[in-house]
Amino acid sequence: MFKLIFLALFFYGMIVSSVQTRYEKPIVEPKIYPLKEQKRFSLGFNDIMADLYWLRVIQNIDYCENANYGRKSSNPGLGMDEILSANLRNSRCHKGWVYQMLNLVTDLAPKFRKVYRVGGELLSVAVDDREGARLIFDKGIKQFPAYWELLYSASYHYLFEYQNPEKAADLLIQAAENGGPFWFRQMAGTLYTKAGRFVMAEVTLRSYVENYEGKRGVEQAKKRLEELQVAKQKEKERVQKIKEK
Repeated sequence: MFKLIFLALFFYGMIVSSVQTRYEKPIVEPKIYPLKEQKRFSLGFNDIMADLYWLRVIQNIDYCENANYGRKSSNPGLGMDEILSANLRNSRCHKGWVYQMLNLVTDLAPKFRKVYRVGGELLSVAVDDREGARLIFDKGIKQFPAYWELLYSASYHYLFEYQNPEKAADLLIQAAENGGPFWFRQMAGTLYTKAGRFVMAEVTLRSYVENYEGKRGVEQAKKRLEELQVAKQKEKERVQKIKEK
């Protein structure tokens, strides 16, 4: 009987959150938006609710209701060479539905370790929600400061989405001190060079493609890899011309 009451309250909370107006709703594809007070409906079943919300969000993991947020319409397809330059590209999404759902999941279950890394990576690559990914990464690092895989993913995000090599290097060193590969320290030392950034980008994107093959977001990662190869070739040609002079 108690379980039935719990389920009734849970779905009531879902309905309430779907019609509340605190967040801007998408017109074409409406979603259930989380309430900050959603934890009140858990009745102690926080982990169960976190699992349910996590399962829900992965069904639309690349969704963004404010897609192309801040992106210049005249320059929609920025290449890796521009990502590596001082002119930071605009993100496609800004603290959208996926971020809000992941934030709720990690509020309900702060020790749900997988969500921080996987969710952060998906926000960064598949959704292209720069700020949402940063917030999830930072939130996860506070909970798991010794989780080197999370530290590495956050390092990549800070380098390429915020052009912050100092922060990226710090995170890499922290990852190396907590079980990460020894070459993380060497990579940290080269982050100020374009060559070092190319290496980190290629390793991270190839790992993403291998881990999420067949899932949404992989094509975006493959596209970035192709752009990376073009940028690497251009850089190689530029260096060669300098040597020939």
